[in-house]
Amino acid sequence: MYHQINNNMKKTIFSTILAFAFTIMAVAQSTELATVNVSSSNVSAEGPQFNWEFSAYDFGKIPQGKPVTIIYHFTNTGNAVLIISNVNPSCGCTGANFTKEPIAPGKKGFVEVTFNAAALGNFSKSLSVIANTSTDPIVLTFKGEVIPDATKSIISN
Repeated sequence: MYHQINNNMKKTIFSTILAFAFTIMAVAQSTELATVNVSSSNVSAEGPQFNWEFSAYDFGKIPQGKPVTIIYHFTNTGNAVLIISNVNPSCGCTGANFTKEPIAPGKKGFVEVTFNAAALGNFSKSLSVIANTSTDPIVLTFKGEVIPDATKSIISN
């Protein structure tokens, strides 16, 4: 009888170990599949992305009272449509225009800025680009020095 119980115990232990091994293998496979699903979902989570040709510009010396314009060009290097909802200049002396329609992946867009150089001296300005990217807002900058306009003549009596 002792020998018979011992064999039954061996079968039970063996069955338990076998079931445990199968459970571990099943969990390992489901974890591996979950990892694959997570990494493939990261690709679609990238979304729209700006790739600017440049994000800072130096006008150098510019004449007083003559507006100057710069166009910041970019490409949407993401995998979803990029939409700019607004561009906010840091001061009232700056006007902005931008691509209004959605920009498909791989396509180009722009932000155009016009600065009205009224006051003499050095200047440094910025504008915030509000869009549907994960790095919102994007800050673009420009600087320079406003000098007296040499083309204006002085009239005296």
